[in-house]
Amino acid sequence: MNDKIVWDISITVPSQYRAISNGVLLETTEVDKNRKWQFNMDIPMSSYLVAMVVGNYEVEKKMSASQKQMELYYYPEDLQKAEPTYRHTIKMFDFLEQEIGIEYPWKVYKQIPVKDFLYSGMENTTATIYSDQFVVDDIAFNDGNYVTVNAHEMAHQWFGNLVTETSGKHHWLQEGFATYYSMLAEQEIYGEDHYYMTLYENAESLIAQTKAGRGTALLDPKASSLTFYQHGAWALHALRDEIGDVDFKSSVRTYLKQYAGRNVTTDDFLKIVSNTSGKDMSEFKNRWLTNTQFPSAEALQLLRKRNFMEQYFQLAARSISNFDESFNSYKETLRSPVNELLVEEMISQLILHKKNDRIIELYKEAAATGNVKVRQAIALSLQNYDSALDKLLRTMLNDQSYLTRESALFLLWQGNPMDRPSILRNAKESWNSMSPSLEMAWNALALNSSDFKNNEKYDFLQGISKFTSPEYSPQTRTAAFDYLINLDAMGTQNYRDLIDACFHHSWRFYKNSRDIFEALYKKDESRVLIDRILSTMPDDEQKRIRDLFKV
Repeated sequence: MNDKIVWDISITVPSQYRAISNGVLLETTEVDKNRKWQFNMDIPMSSYLVAMVVGNYEVEKKMSASQKQMELYYYPEDLQKAEPTYRHTIKMFDFLEQEIGIEYPWKVYKQIPVKDFLYSGMENTTATIYSDQFVVDDIAFNDGNYVTVNAHEMAHQWFGNLVTETSGKHHWLQEGFATYYSMLAEQEIYGEDHYYMTLYENAESLIAQTKAGRGTALLDPKASSLTFYQHGAWALHALRDEIGDVDFKSSVRTYLKQYAGRNVTTDDFLKIVSNTSGKDMSEFKNRWLTNTQFPSAEALQLLRKRNFMEQYFQLAARSISNFDESFNSYKETLRSPVNELLVEEMISQLILHKKNDRIIELYKEAAATGNVKVRQAIALSLQNYDSALDKLLRTMLNDQSYLTRESALFLLWQGNPMDRPSILRNAKESWNSMSPSLEMAWNALALNSSDFKNNEKYDFLQGISKFTSPEYSPQTRTAAFDYLINLDAMGTQNYRDLIDACFHHSWRFYKNSRDIFEALYKKDESRVLIDRILSTMPDDEQKRIRDLFKV
């Protein structure tokens, strides 16, 4: 972490692949059937941030307002996903340069998706790597996207890469700053209410951590990620409020200029803040940096400075009121112009009350706003089918959200047992695309519906079975295993895929896969099939598996 290097690096790979690394690409040369890629980094950078990626990629090149080259990589088959995946990238980059007040320090900025990447993203200098689970189409963008990770890793180019902590004790100087500035970048896109709601949700998590006895000081090198990231961002929000915008921005600029290419401590930063603002930072340090408990009272005071948060707290308080007492507040929440975040809170409360005609009307009125997130919240909150919402649910089958479509489909299937095949067929015919989750859900519902022929049901089962393959993400594979186990339909290839998953490099995925394997092996029918599969494998692989599971 304390090593700073400049270097040239060459990567020779088969000609059909592209090599990507930090710094500027100087040239490519053909070497037999291979291609050599030559990169140069002429500004000192931390050695732990050196990265190399090799794969089949296309690239879209764009320029920022400051004429920095942006290279946005994607798989050739994902051309139509490039725009939604990288949506807002240039806007956030331009914003960060302006907000931070220091031009992006390097000549180029690259972003590269990688399959089964261990983390959401990694801020390698000039070459961020991120998990390809964030590669999405237009519809999936509304269910989860790269924006937050994108902004976070981008902010690290200044905080962590240009200026680097001396040790883990000062890790918040990287993660807290990156989290804070990514929140500011998202505020530029989604508005101030979104920023304050994020602060509030982070405060709730930090308070829960404190109550559970797991709170640690921000300057504790063994602190949790929640502390380094979210508590760190809160500390900066509080600092900005205490010393004001002008001194805060001036302090950050001075900090980055003075320590560019160097390693820093928290006291280095606080000394600059003190000199700039003329204020003693001792009390701030005690309250926000060395305090083992999250300062919830101070956080609440800061949140209440925003009128939106007062509205939110008043509405949230209705969760303990009866419906008649809350109804007028709910109606007020739906007055134009509606606030998406307040309406979502209202929707979360409706399920607490016994359903009646007025609740149905509130659902319909909220859905009529046409807001994708509001309609998604309705679909996800409904636990059971209600005929009074049938027409609404049918419109949701074509919302710009796979999550909404999946929930609406299940509710309609649940409530219309005599009409299930036509509901499923009509929905599928109206869709141009499906997410893996939606496709598996559709096939599972079809398998549990009458009036489909046996050969159709075989195809439906294959429509789930294929998703256990290593070709798909750990999340998708796990869901496929769960479906097949519940359907009692694990086939030979699915068991092979499960064994493969037990040795995946992602510890969460392999741990869960091993738990599934052990549970299945206790069942006589599954054990016979697993033993048969193992007997066909090479002796060394068979031994590795039997030794691992002691079977």
